[in-house]
Formats: sequence, C-alpha cells, structure tokens
Amino acid sequence: MLQVPFSRSADFRLTIREKAVEFQQRLMEFVHPSERCLLAFLPDGLRVRIGIRSDRAMERFRQLETSLFKGFVAHDLFTDENGITWAAFGYSHPLSVRPMDPRC
Repeated sequence: MLQVPFSRSADFRLTIREKAVEFQQRLMEFVHPSERCLLAFLPDGLRVRIGIRSDRAMERFRQLETSLFKGFVAHDLFTDENGITWAAFGYSHPLSVRPMDPRC
C-alpha cells in the first residue's frame, strides 16, 4: 500500500477507478467463470476491495499484483462468513507524521 499526500488524492482516486474498470473489462483473464468475484470501493476512494470465492483466491490476487495492479500489494486480506476471500488494492493516507526522536 502506497502512502498518498493529501494534495494528490484526486489523481490517485482516478487511477484506482481506472484500474477497477479495467479489472471488470478483463475479468475473464483473472477469474474462472465458476468462481464468484465482487468489487467494492472503500469510502476514501483510494482503495478498491476485490472479493473472490475460490480455493485459488490467493493465486488470483498474486496474479493481479503482477499484472493489472502492478506496483500495488494485496493487503487487508480476510475471508468472510460466505467463503469469499477479500483483498484491498490501492493507496492510503499516512495516519500521522511525527518527527523522529533524536534520542533513538
């Protein structure tokens, strides 16, 4: 996950939206027809969450990391109660910026 300065957020939201649209257009390259796939944007618009119901979900996420979402790493992985494995791709804002303590 890449850190985003607030001034560039709109550009990064557009990048994530474009990647999501491309994913939907190329879905058959990444997900087998027998697998269930869902896509949802996180509220900040800087990340997209992809859910795949498949025994090969982790393999699918690795494939996405090296092709469509090159430069992004699948993070916040979890499997929900319906057996769908979810991963987020995108950017984040830094939580805080603190100066380093010179004593460390």
